[in-house]
Amino acid sequence: MISFFRSIFKSKIGLFFTFAFVALIAVAFASADITGSTFGGVSGGNVAQVGSEDIASGDLSRSITSAFEGARENNPTLDMATFVDQGGLNGVLDQMINGYVIQEFGSKYGIVASKRLVDSEISQIGAFRGPDGKFSEQVFRQVLQQQGLSERIVRRDLRHALLGEKMITPVNYGVRIPENIILPYASLVLEGRKGRIALIPSAAYAAKDPPSDKTLAAYYSENSERYQLPEERKLRYAVFTTETLGDAVNPTEEEIRAEYGRRAQEFAASETRSITQVVTTTEAAAAALAAKIQGGQSLEAAAQEVGLSASEVNNVGKEKFARDYSNAYADAVFSASTGTITKPAQSPLGWHIARITGTNRQDARSLEQVRGVLTAELKETKTQEALADLTEGFEDEFASGTSLSEVARSRNLNIQTTPSLRSTGQAPAQAGYQPDETVQRILGSAFAMEEDSSAQLVELIPGQRYAMFDVSDIQRAAPPPLADVKDIVIRDYTLEQGSKKAKASADKIQKQVAGGKAIDSAVADLDVKLPAIERVGTTRANMMRPDSKVPPPLALMFSMAEKTAKVIEAPQNQGWYVVYLEEIEKGDASKEPELVKQVQQDFQQVIPNEYTQQFINAMKQEVKIEKDESAIKAVADQVTGRNRIN
Repeated sequence: MISFFRSIFKSKIGLFFTFAFVALIAVAFASADITGSTFGGVSGGNVAQVGSEDIASGDLSRSITSAFEGARENNPTLDMATFVDQGGLNGVLDQMINGYVIQEFGSKYGIVASKRLVDSEISQIGAFRGPDGKFSEQVFRQVLQQQGLSERIVRRDLRHALLGEKMITPVNYGVRIPENIILPYASLVLEGRKGRIALIPSAAYAAKDPPSDKTLAAYYSENSERYQLPEERKLRYAVFTTETLGDAVNPTEEEIRAEYGRRAQEFAASETRSITQVVTTTEAAAAALAAKIQGGQSLEAAAQEVGLSASEVNNVGKEKFARDYSNAYADAVFSASTGTITKPAQSPLGWHIARITGTNRQDARSLEQVRGVLTAELKETKTQEALADLTEGFEDEFASGTSLSEVARSRNLNIQTTPSLRSTGQAPAQAGYQPDETVQRILGSAFAMEEDSSAQLVELIPGQRYAMFDVSDIQRAAPPPLADVKDIVIRDYTLEQGSKKAKASADKIQKQVAGGKAIDSAVADLDVKLPAIERVGTTRANMMRPDSKVPPPLALMFSMAEKTAKVIEAPQNQGWYVVYLEEIEKGDASKEPELVKQVQQDFQQVIPNEYTQQFINAMKQEVKIEKDESAIKAVADQVTGRNRIN
């Protein structure tokens, strides 16, 4: 678990802490997008108290925001309100409470994660290491500052994770489920069921005449959100590239000559050597090896005879060689001819002998010979510096209130405007429109902007192509006029009314079947013509296949008693199904050892989680937990924007 915590720093979400021991221990989030945000007046209070520890509103706000951003990685269209309404906030709070419960329970019985242990874990996190590969206090502080984190949060979450590892591991370690318990469950996989399904369609009961305008208007008013159109925005953008910089990035003759002078040693005549060497502890040992080699034995073989090994050094100049070893050894290497053996020479490592395996001489290069290289390198450097200055200047202008139009005009940039777009890039008013690469790149950021936000910059091709953009018009998500969707609303209204009558007929059939009447007869007694009853059958194994798309009525059969009927609604007010289970064919997995083994493996994954949950529930019985529902609601209102004054 701790190794997972270390690796999470490398994720593209940034410093996004998730501590989940078998998905049940504390989850604590620290958002990279919120730096010191207080969420209005909420941050000063607490949403819960666990034992002696408080969970601050601000911490919950940051946690739910980070959890939401994580969820959007898989569902980009998800909005905060939906995330909260579906239980996101309560789930995060419960997991935070679990973390504090473990801490309080552990403290009560003398189980703690010491500061030294937490320090040790922090020191092993790669994101906090300096250039030398060791933990750097300076890098640690910089990373926390960049991500808007506090040391308190980091240490708290690490402490919870370490305590969870200490306390939960013994609870579910080595859990094994006996085969005699597994066999009945494995046999269920082979169980088959047969039945009959009758569809009672809403259309069979739908009124033939359309509803009155008054009735339709009232229905549309009550259900208008069902027809709501997504938000649309018009985007304005201007692209600028390195060509925008003009001749200013071309190096002058003076700059080229100065660069040549600065790098004179690089372009001077040079010589490098490649060697194979052996290091001994004494001069006598080195001399003895040299004698063997002079006698015809290879350097590698002579070294191996005395328990040593040869190593290679390639393409090193004399100055660097002297720095790495010694002046005496450098003189010996660079005075010998290629293919010969050097005289023994000493360095701090010991006594060396070497075979010169290669000599590479580079003649001096004149300014004219390297002019092209210097010009290209200087132009690249000046381009990057100019781009950095230019983009920084643009951002300063936008921050000071200068409009996109004014900035673009001052640099002779062409502004382009998109049609009104949805977040998917669709343009409802312009059939066939396809957003180009630039629009696709800025679309997400543009839909995240507030209405009165300043223009923004985005890098299209690193170091080459950029765009500045803003939002020129926003059409908020809203239902269209009734006239635009009248036919659809009439259809939905009539189907909904028909569905109510279809439900009554389905309930009648179910009641008659329960009283002993055959389902065929019960359906035939209705005063409307219905589709033929369908005979169905399958096994649990078929339903469990990854590629299996099981219709809800068929799935319902596997939760029914034999010779019974149940009613289930068809989607989109299409009607109601009456499902009758005729027969249950019991499975027998006693002759399917591979299946039993697979089910046992599945249980091995589930049971530890159950043990963990029960252990946490038991801990909660000994730790006082209080929630402030009004404070929790205030956080929910803040993160969803429901308390804004429109």
